[in-house]
Amino acid sequence: NYPLLMATWKVAPALAAGCTAVLKPSELASV
Repeated sequence: NYPLLMATWKVAPALAAGCTAVLKPSELASV
């Protein structure tokens, strides 16, 4: 279970950055 937790900690920031990268352009496009 511990390795899974560590994997989540490593993936979460990348996932958050990916979501931000996807949302930001759409916001700019709508403006």
